[in-house]
Amino acid sequence: MDDFKLRSGNDFADAVLEKRLTNSPEFWALVDFLAENGVLDREKFKEFLLRRLEEYVDLVTQVHVEQAD
Repeated sequence: MDDFKLRSGNDFADAVLEKRLTNSPEFWALVDFLAENGVLDREKFKEFLLRRLEEYVDLVTQVHVEQAD
């Protein structure tokens, strides 16, 4: 998990999501297990996860801005 650093441009959202991921040891155990057994390419997964999390932050930010208008 230490190598997953979100940089979406929204520091608060990045911190919240990184904290949630840090508090999910069973998720990281599964990622480790799949990577060790050759089922998961850890680097490709990291890129995929970071892309999805950044998309999520963008969506939430857009909805929040629209609601404020």
